[in-house]
Amino acid sequence: VPPVALGTNDSAQIHAEDALSSGYLVGHWTADGRKPYMLYRQAGGTGIVAENAAGGGFTPAECQKPRVVCGLIDAEANIADHQWGMMYDDAHADWGHRDTIISSNYDTVNIGIAFDDHRLALYQHFEYNGVAYVEEPVLDGGLLRLRPRPLDGYAIGNIAVYYDPSPTPKLPSEIERLTSYCTG
Repeated sequence: VPPVALGTNDSAQIHAEDALSSGYLVGHWTADGRKPYMLYRQAGGTGIVAENAAGGGFTPAECQKPRVVCGLIDAEANIADHQWGMMYDDAHADWGHRDTIISSNYDTVNIGIAFDDHRLALYQHFEYNGVAYVEEPVLDGGLLRLRPRPLDGYAIGNIAVYYDPSPTPKLPSEIERLTSYCTG
């Protein structure tokens, strides 16, 4: 597949920072209940997005428990290990991380990394930007209005509209159980 471009959308970084500060490290929801596509759109994204999430380590409280050995993490090595795992050891996720990385559906990747001495959160937001909007999508009196224009070399095959309830706060334990973008 063609290589992806490095993007400038902040959504992956926002998610990584939320994960580290909220204590969940890996999950497809934020502590305030937003999903990846919500973060992406709020950060100015106009395409479609898919998220990979990886992370690990121990909270300061966990490091105080007996039989837990906490050392300083090597962020670069940790990132390399997580990336390798998403590509070559992803059976536990039905190879979904790898499939996203190598999919020809995406042309851009936004990367978010947040870490402290003992924990690291790595988020990748893969996006596809095959359309520009003549008029931004807007909900007007219960009617969705949008005027997308395909970029050169692209065509619009279909448009899908999904409804999600408004985000509600989530605890770290809830976020770690919600493994997809489901409605919860």
